Amino acid sequence: MPDPGEPAPGAAVPPAGRGDASGDRPAGMAEAATWWDLQDEMAEQFLGLRHDAGECARVEQFALRPPEPGNGRSHPFGGDGGTFPHQALLDGLTVPPPAVDQHLSTAGDSEDTLPPGSRIARWRVLRGLSQLTFAYRMNRPLAWVIAVEQDFDRLDTIEVARQIADVLQVDVPLLMGRDPQGPPDTAFIDDAVVEQVHTALEHGNDPLRAFVPPEVAARSLAELAVAVRDAWQAYEDAEYRALLGVLPRLLRMVDISDSSRTGGRDAAEAARQLSQVYQVTAAVLRKIGLPALGRLAADRAVEAAIRGEDVLLVAAAAGRCAQLLMVMGRDVQSVRLSRLAATRLAEAGLTSPAARAVYGSLLLRTATAAARLGRPAAVRLLLAAADRVAEPFGLATDHYRTCFNPVTVQLCRVATAVELGDGARAVEGHRRFDPSDLAALPAGRRAAHHLALARAYLQISDLDRAGRALLTSAHHAGDEIRSPFGRVITADVLRQARVRAPAMATRLERLFETC
Repeated sequence: MPDPGEPAPGAAVPPAGRGDASGDRPAGMAEAATWWDLQDEMAEQFLGLRHDAGECARVEQFALRPPEPGNGRSHPFGGDGGTFPHQALLDGLTVPPPAVDQHLSTAGDSEDTLPPGSRIARWRVLRGLSQLTFAYRMNRPLAWVIAVEQDFDRLDTIEVARQIADVLQVDVPLLMGRDPQGPPDTAFIDDAVVEQVHTALEHGNDPLRAFVPPEVAARSLAELAVAVRDAWQAYEDAEYRALLGVLPRLLRMVDISDSSRTGGRDAAEAARQLSQVYQVTAAVLRKIGLPALGRLAADRAVEAAIRGEDVLLVAAAAGRCAQLLMVMGRDVQSVRLSRLAATRLAEAGLTSPAARAVYGSLLLRTATAAARLGRPAAVRLLLAAADRVAEPFGLATDHYRTCFNPVTVQLCRVATAVELGDGARAVEGHRRFDPSDLAALPAGRRAAHHLALARAYLQISDLDRAGRALLTSAHHAGDEIRSPFGRVITADVLRQARVRAPAMATRLERLFETC
């Protein structure tokens, strides 16, 4: 990461001064770090330097074959007769949504992500703003708005993107269509540890390991099971920094265990443990802003689960991969993969509680990706299906580390409302929670929920409650706010609070200093 005090190579230099809503450069070190992280992100998304669209084109090769045509059987999880609830409706998610006005042309759109101009136009229309009104609030000529929305002109600085997000009452990640990516803040995550994790992931597919004997004896499966359980617990408690520090050693141990037991009677169990460690690695890499590396771990998790001969573990690992595709902006690919995994699981005819939990978690993954695609009807139907699947589960249910239960479905209902830009509905969903149900959730889930709630309050311009939601999130799990996504949302709220809610801005600045 470049020094916050020096301009990034090739970046537009913002005017000096205080980082308020006028677009001035941030003053604090913490906000400056976020500023430069987003500068790189905006260079990719808004300046046209996008990743190759074929990067995720092979997600359907995970031994999750497309199902045969309907055989007339009833759906094992209470669907509507097909292999996946509302299959016909979701088939429409494979193409961009229809244009809502003449400036939302989709002729040149990629299959996964709408061009930046089309996203801006979509949110402008959803907010009920004409192009003239939008131009007035941006203090720009109408010709500039038309050129930007038709992608003839590109946004030149992060400050312009932030100003657009403020006018449209969305946060910057929602405007961009994907989560923040890039090197994590070195004050939060050590680059050397990330490199060790990367090396461990590469070693897991290294053909040379078959010819090199392990330097230490394989640990017992019982000992490794305890280590895997502890790793998942650390993730649920949002102890991302501590967990990342032990992952390189854990990855190496389970890899040695898997290699040494190949062909033996414990080979399948060793592969299943390896898949779980890859899954928790993928999950924590997503949290620290490295989804591309996390997708590599998720790929490894699917491969190990297949060798472990566990259909449910394969589906759960595919769900992790679908989640990472979504945070990378590959929403259509995410829908395809999660739907395919759920369909194959339903076709297997399994009706155990574990199968229902994994299937329900895939419904929630699909609903979240559908929300990012702007399909509220699909989201409502998928969440209704998830409600039916979750009915028999209690709050302590955690089959295959899905934590799928009625409260999780309600959490997803709030999160999808935020992704759809309906902050009022998200706030209303939060008010329906039983406080005891929220208190029973792991600390990481509570922190993530309040972070989503802060985004919802930002959408309805309630900055005081948005700030309080951020402070509550930090109270439950500090690492959730220290993550790149948490820091971006905090910066969005802080930027507006400095102008309209100075008292809350002071409290958020202190939060930034502690981060």
